Amino acid sequence: MQFLFPSDYFSVKKPDEEFIDQVSCFRSAGFTTSVISLENLGTAGSKVIPPLATDEPIVILP
Repeated sequence: MQFLFPSDYFSVKKPDEEFIDQVSCFRSAGFTTSVISLENLGTAGSKVIPPLATDEPIVILP
């Protein structure tokens, strides 16, 4: 299972500071996490980092 979180506004490769503790907990439990810029969502510049696995269920958070 993979969890998708909003990225930090200034650093799109890092999770938003509000979700840092949750990301750490999921990673410690062995889950994969990714981030996406909500500001770029729906544009050509929108990227999920790291890319989502195609064979895993995805849970989108906030």
